[in-house]
Amino acid sequence: MMIICDHISTRGKACKPARKWVVAGVLLALAGCAGPGEMEIRSPGEGSPVVVRTAARFAGAVSSIMRDEMEYIDTRDHGRLLQSAAFFDGLGECLNPTEGGSRDDGRTSTSRLFAARAGSGWLETETDMAFWLPPGSGYVRSCGRRADVHAAVNRAPRAGYLLSKRIAFVDEVPHLFVYDASFNVPEPHESAVFEVIAGYMPRAFAARWELDLATRSVEPADARPGGRVRPVIRATADGRHAMGVWSPDIPPGQRGYGLIEFPDVVKLNCVVREGAVRPRAAYRYRCYVAVGTLDEVRAALLDAAARFAPGRH
Repeated sequence: MMIICDHISTRGKACKPARKWVVAGVLLALAGCAGPGEMEIRSPGEGSPVVVRTAARFAGAVSSIMRDEMEYIDTRDHGRLLQSAAFFDGLGECLNPTEGGSRDDGRTSTSRLFAARAGSGWLETETDMAFWLPPGSGYVRSCGRRADVHAAVNRAPRAGYLLSKRIAFVDEVPHLFVYDASFNVPEPHESAVFEVIAGYMPRAFAARWELDLATRSVEPADARPGGRVRPVIRATADGRHAMGVWSPDIPPGQRGYGLIEFPDVVKLNCVVREGAVRPRAAYRYRCYVAVGTLDEVRAALLDAAARFAPGRH
């Protein structure tokens, strides 16, 4: 039986059984309800499965993706996850609720996990996201596009920016999973960037590719910063291991994909940009993530685009 820890009503001190949830291959490390969010799911079918794990330490964010003994997502530092986040009013990291927690977190997360549940090939979490910067933290650069701001804007560690996510493997497409994220925003904003997924990967995945849906080919991607219109793929130099993303919810022409370089980690992401954001409204987006060889990822993303493009699902 799956266990949900309801932090809203119990303040994390009590657990309750979830009704009608069936757990297959999920081990929960529960110690006085300290560990909901420790979940594992595997891709269906024979052969080498993709294994996705989440961790309580990161408020239920994805802490590991593995296939053929290769780690695509590891946890060498607190932010090295596959997770969701948001940025508001052009302030960048200075107003940045983040699923995995705060910049200063370590063994625990400032984000609050409300619920975690899973079944065969799928998992769900509900999280009150912490701001990346603790209240009052200085920022060495200007905050996003705001040259006049040099410190965290948030006044509390959390403020009710809620994330509900569901990850589920797609039966018809090997090594492909769908990532659904719903952001509930408690107050109005002039603009928002919803980072549906941010995948922070080991340096072994330094090779960059873009997928051309029209020609069905992959092309090397340059190292320029900023968003891209075409879906992106990260891969090892030999192409034996790769991870890529495509979304049906990115408006045509919007630069909704990113490839970002850091000294000891590389990143790919899938984002949707919005104008004015209404309070207490849910903003829902979907990204498809493929894991495998470069050829397998290319084929899976093309299959996803053919099956699930707007108007076809």
